[in-house]
Amino acid sequence: MIGNSDIADIEEKLSKLPRDKVHKLLLLHLSGFSDFFLNIASYGDEVEKTLGSRVAAKTLAPLSFMIINTVVYTYLNKNAPYHQEIIKMNLPIHEFMNHPLFKFEYSNISKKFSKNTIECISYNTGYPKETVRRQLKPWLNIVPDARNKKLGYFFPFEIMFDTDLFKKSHLWIAKKMRGNWSSLLDNLAELNYIKKIYKIDTDHLSNINQLSYLRIWVMLHWYWSLCFQYISNSPLNYNECCVLSSCLFFDNDLKKKISDKNVDFYSEGVIKPVNLNSIAESTLIPRETVRRVVNSLIEKNILKKNNNKIYITEFVTNPKFLVTSSNKTLRNMLHDSLVIITHMFNPV
Repeated sequence: MIGNSDIADIEEKLSKLPRDKVHKLLLLHLSGFSDFFLNIASYGDEVEKTLGSRVAAKTLAPLSFMIINTVVYTYLNKNAPYHQEIIKMNLPIHEFMNHPLFKFEYSNISKKFSKNTIECISYNTGYPKETVRRQLKPWLNIVPDARNKKLGYFFPFEIMFDTDLFKKSHLWIAKKMRGNWSSLLDNLAELNYIKKIYKIDTDHLSNINQLSYLRIWVMLHWYWSLCFQYISNSPLNYNECCVLSSCLFFDNDLKKKISDKNVDFYSEGVIKPVNLNSIAESTLIPRETVRRVVNSLIEKNILKKNNNKIYITEFVTNPKFLVTSSNKTLRNMLHDSLVIITHMFNPV
């Protein structure tokens, strides 16, 4: 299993890879992206119904920031409820507090805000204040204690510690992530990009202890927070990223061919074409919305269409597709991913 001591070594080895190899590996990783936002395994309690089967970015981003911000506050204040439990979870608090994409006012790093206000959440998520206010309203209707004069908006940890809300969905997503990242690490080892074989163990998820599960909860919200921030600085929006992810339909038996220098993704069967119905089914995005998003991606030269079949373009399969992200951004994304893997799957 990856430990904190392994992160720097993996980052160093991957930083030396040629850009075309990094590009193909990122495409393989991106193919699982859409699954990480589904809420399909829950029973449908009132709060879960608020989010629906696919969580909207504008709904999840403010909530995720509010949860991480409350974690930071609870960690720093020994008299806060659940302080000891947060300490025992061994979370990467320093990553939360020092990340360049966020300003957590409870950390005393930022002097911009005195508490977690609508303005603070808007500043950190990039959404207009009225949008944030509107998206938080259903939560306040269900959990009116999620706001007070001292802290502003915060997340009552009773929901985490005293209920099983979202548990089935969170564990389902964690297993999906484990499969995606395990495949990526296995491919890196098989291609001799890294010398050590890393295994991500999820056997303990079937009988997981409370603190290990709650750490998965927190790290998932950290993952979502980061995703929305990186997406906000990219040429594609959230729905476009999900649809592109669904269009990267890799054949499991042919994944190894992705390392071939001149591989032709479709003629050699490495990627299979998709259609509107299959995208809608896999992303849980309404078909009419999928149609509009596909047309948008066709205009951006990300997708192309032949009769009913939809393909990614040569622009996407070419390493130049990554020029939209600087080397520094790609390194930051890699670091964030490794931190999340390490802290999500190692049991407390």
